[in-house]
Amino acid sequence: MPLYIIFQCCKCHSTYYLDLWTISPNHKYSLEPKYVCCHFDMEIDHESNLGFFGLGWSNHIIITAYNKYSKEKKIIIDQTFNKNHTEYEKYGVFSNKYVCHVRISQYKHNHPISGFNIQEKINYMEMMRQRL
Repeated sequence: MPLYIIFQCCKCHSTYYLDLWTISPNHKYSLEPKYVCCHFDMEIDHESNLGFFGLGWSNHIIITAYNKYSKEKKIIIDQTFNKNHTEYEKYGVFSNKYVCHVRISQYKHNHPISGFNIQEKINYMEMMRQRL
């Protein structure tokens, strides 16, 4: 069973998808930056633990977002997943202008929703400041 990772920029709606298999030999995922859009790159650090013949598997996943404009780097997700915990969603705000959100789910079509409302408020406030 894979865990589906969806990283989305709320500013331009660009999306990066990755499937990580939950039961796999112990390994560490490479920390190469992944291009998401002109606003964000992301890094995924992944340690899997097979347990005893696949029983008791766990995946420790750390997802870091890098904002290209402000040069900020933040850890968005730092969670351990197992057969009882396969859903998690979180967002990050960068320079009070850019929002990204990430969802990890065992269901492929569970898209993140938490950051869009924050980005809409930021866009509205920016528009109001420009009018003044």
